[in-house]
Amino acid sequence: MKPQERMQAEVTLHSTVRFAPDFAKRLERFLPRLSAARDKREGSGRTKLAQGGEEFVGYRPYQPGEDLRQLDWNLLARLDRPFVRTTRREASEQWSILLDASGSMAVGAPGKFGRAAEVVAALASLGLRRGVRVIVRVSGAPDGAREFVAQRRSALSGLLAFLEGQRAEGQGGFETLLSSGVSRRGMGRVFCVSDYLGVDPAALLSLKSRGREVCALQILSPSELHPRENGWVEWADAETGERVRLMVDAGMRREYDRRLEEWLGKWRSACTQHRVLHGIWDTRIEFEEILTELFAR
Repeated sequence: MKPQERMQAEVTLHSTVRFAPDFAKRLERFLPRLSAARDKREGSGRTKLAQGGEEFVGYRPYQPGEDLRQLDWNLLARLDRPFVRTTRREASEQWSILLDASGSMAVGAPGKFGRAAEVVAALASLGLRRGVRVIVRVSGAPDGAREFVAQRRSALSGLLAFLEGQRAEGQGGFETLLSSGVSRRGMGRVFCVSDYLGVDPAALLSLKSRGREVCALQILSPSELHPRENGWVEWADAETGERVRLMVDAGMRREYDRRLEEWLGKWRSACTQHRVLHGIWDTRIEFEEILTELFAR
C-alpha cells in the first residue's frame, strides 16, 4: 500500500471548481493585508530577488495596503493622487502559477482541486495588484498545459471563469508540466499548487535558478492526512479507478502513518535543501490562512 496513491472510497470526488458567490469580495478584503505582509517580508531583507535590479523606471497607482514608504509624496502633492515608484525588477517581473489538475486532486471534502483553485486565484490577484504579468497554467492538455495570461486587475473575472472551466482528471500531468520548461523563461516567481502525488521532487527543483523564487504549496485532504479508524475500508486510486477492499488494523494504520511521514519528509527535506519555499495544508484550511502562512515564511 502506498499512502500517496490511495484514498478512502467513501470520500466524494470533487473534480470541478465552483467559486462561492462572495469569493471575489473575500479577495478584495484579504489582498490588501496580504500585499502589506509581502511588502514587510521583502523589505526586511530576508528575500530579495534579482539583487541589483532595483533601478527606478517609473510610477504606478498606489494599491490599498501597500507600504506607505513607497509613496512618492511630491507627486501626491502635485496631482492629489497616490503613486508608488516602480523598479526595473517589478516592471519586468513575471509570475508563473502552476495548478495540478491530475485525478488525485479531486479527492477529499473539501475538495483539493477547489481549494487549490482558490489559492491560485488569490496569488494571481496579488500579482496583478503589483502590476506584474501573471501566467496561470493548468496541467492536463495534450501539450501539457492550459493557459491564462493577464496583466490587469480587470482580468480577474476572466481568470475565475477559466479556472471554473477546468477538471481534475487523468494521470501524471503535473510532473509533465513541471518538466516541460514552459514556466522557466523570464519568470521571477513560480508558484506550484499540487498534492505532489506521484511527482518526483527533482521535477519541481529543476525550476529553481538564480534570481527566481519557487514556492511549492502542497494541498492534501483530511482523508489522506488523517485516515478513518480501523475496520473494513474500500480504497481507490483516484487516477486509475483501481479499488481494493481490506480490513485495516492497528498495524496497518501505523505502517500507513510511517510511509506518509516518510513521503512528506522527503518533500520537506528536498525543498529546504534547495531553498524552495514549501508548505503542507489540509483542505479544511481556508485560502486566506494558507497564503498568510506562506508569506509569513
